[in-house]
Parts: sequence; structure tokens; C-alpha cells
Amino acid sequence: MDGQWLFTVASRDGLSIALKRRVTYSEVFAFADKYANEILGRDSLLFNPDESRSARYYRDKANLLTENLQRQTGSSEVRIRPIEILDKEIKELEDLLKSSSAPHRTQREKLQELYETRREFEREEIARRREPEVLLHEWKRGLDLPTFFSHKEDPYHHDFALPGERVMRIRFTHETKAEDIAGVDLIYECHRPKEKKARLAAVQYKLPKGDSPNIVITSDIQKQLDRMYTVFCENELCVEPSLDGEPMNNRPYTLPHCCVFFRPTDRLQQFNSRLATTGYHLRRCDIDRVCEFTKDGEGNKVITPEISIRHGISYKIFEELFNTERLGSRWLTYEQLQRFHRAYEVIKPFEQAGIYIQEAPEPELATLF
Repeated sequence: MDGQWLFTVASRDGLSIALKRRVTYSEVFAFADKYANEILGRDSLLFNPDESRSARYYRDKANLLTENLQRQTGSSEVRIRPIEILDKEIKELEDLLKSSSAPHRTQREKLQELYETRREFEREEIARRREPEVLLHEWKRGLDLPTFFSHKEDPYHHDFALPGERVMRIRFTHETKAEDIAGVDLIYECHRPKEKKARLAAVQYKLPKGDSPNIVITSDIQKQLDRMYTVFCENELCVEPSLDGEPMNNRPYTLPHCCVFFRPTDRLQQFNSRLATTGYHLRRCDIDRVCEFTKDGEGNKVITPEISIRHGISYKIFEELFNTERLGSRWLTYEQLQRFHRAYEVIKPFEQAGIYIQEAPEPELATLF
């Protein structure tokens, strides 16, 4: 559940930037379902946090039976749907009750529960068919946007038409089981293909461990933060060149050139909980300055929700500033962007779940089709 929730939150943020409006979770679930196998290594749909316990039981049972059947047949195409299991159990129970004149109250209550669970899956399937049509229109023509992975490393990408004559290419750089996902990276790029320039922003999403709302900076997380600092900050993607082309190293931080953020993400406590996350983005270069330290003798850095609120910016402000070019890197040449991708190990396929989005105006691409 944690891995799917992280992927859902990161997808929502990326799609909200692309569509220039706040995307609903219902829309994100419909979008994410299409790529559940690709990003999460699952044949099943992503969870629906509003599902009943009974629906989750039959979804999990269908997953287990599907895995066994695929092993037996050697085919990844076969699949058992939860409704198929329900129909079988409903018929068996109906036949048993028809053959008896006794009340069998508990069995009749169970039958009513099965009926309601089946109706729940029916409603869900109808909603999932409708939502993708509302969210994005798939773009069938190829785009001449730069790629920084070999064909073997980058077998999947999908192109979508966006409002305002824009095009979005999205890649997923992970194939694993949902329970193995400890963090998700979102990299969002705006391109000017004619000028061979792009600007970008990167966000790393992390969930707290256990019941604590705090993010403890373990050695693994610190290594990722160090890579973020090395690639973005030390490469001065946040520094505007002066008139003579040299970086203005002595200038204090000002918008719009901060481009790498850390996003502590609330854990989804239960399936019927309110679908919300505080969504405060902390600049990478602020973390060492604002963090507290654990009192367990190890002295690890820790980020509390209060720190995120006090020193971060909300997701709404983040999206608005990025879309109005008041946040994100300076404009980079494709040569500079290529050096960045070669150095940025976090986006390396299969090391950490990643959502990589490239956006470009359609008119600039029209001559390429």
C-alpha cells in the first residue's frame, strides 16, 4: 500500500503541473491503473482507498489465483477478476440456501455482503472506464525529444496531448513490486525543441517509517540527498549565468532558479481516511540547516511535519511557481541536460521508482511529424 500511495502522490503532482490544475485522486487512480504493471510490477489495478475490506479481500484473492495460474500456464496474459470469484461464491451460496428451508441468518447476511461487494466492483469498473477520457488524450505520433537512456534501458514511454497545444511524454523508470518501493522521484522538464533548451525541477518523495510522522534521514536517504546536492546544486543548475556567461556564485538565493526538492509525504493511515497529504516541498539546500536530530544516541537528522510547514512551500505554490517559470532550473542547453542525466544516478532505471515527464509545445514539434 505504501509503494502505491507514493506513486499515486507523485503522479498527481506531475499531472497537476501538466494540466495546470489540481488533478483529483479519482483521475490519478484511473491514470495509474493503466501503468500499474509497468511501474509497480503488478498485474492488478492500483488499490482504491475507498474500497471496503471485503472488496480488498477478493481483489487480493484474485491476485493470488492469477499468480498461480500464470505459473501453471506460463502465460502472463491470463488473469482472474475479483468479480469471477464473487460470482462463483454467490452461486454456491444461493444453491445451498435454495435447498434448505431453515433461516440460516448468517449465511444470508454473507450473501448480501457478496452482492454488495460485487456491486462495488461494478461501480468501480464503470468509473475507471470513464476517467481516462476526462484526464488525458493519448498522442499517437512520435516526438523528437531527447532521450538520455539506451533503448534497452528505456523501452517504455507514452505520449499524451495536453491542453494549450502542448505534448507530454512520460516514462517510468522502475519495475518492481509495490512493497519494494521506498521512495519515488519525479523529474519534470519543459522543453523548447527548436532552441534545444529545457528547464526542469526534481522532487523526491519519502514516507516516514513506522507510526512516527517524522522522516529520519538514514544513511540510505542521506546518500540520495548527497547525490541530489552533487548533481543539482554543485552543477549550479540553480544559478543564473551573468552577462559574461559565468555563474554568479556570490548571489544569494532568489527565485526562479531553485530546482530540487524533498517532499515528506503523509502515510495513508487507512483506506477510508481522507485522501490528502500536506504536500510541503523542502529545498534540498535547506535540509541540513533546518532539520532536528534524534535523541536515541545516534543523532540522525530528522524532519518533522512542523519543519516542513515552517520551511517548505505547499504543493499549490510549487505547481504555480514552476508553471510561471518562477521555480525550477535555469534554461539549459541539451548538452548541459545530457551531462545532468548522465550524472544523476537516482533516475537510473530500477534503482528507485521514478516518474520522468517531458513537456513541449505542439507547434514547435509540428515540423517533426
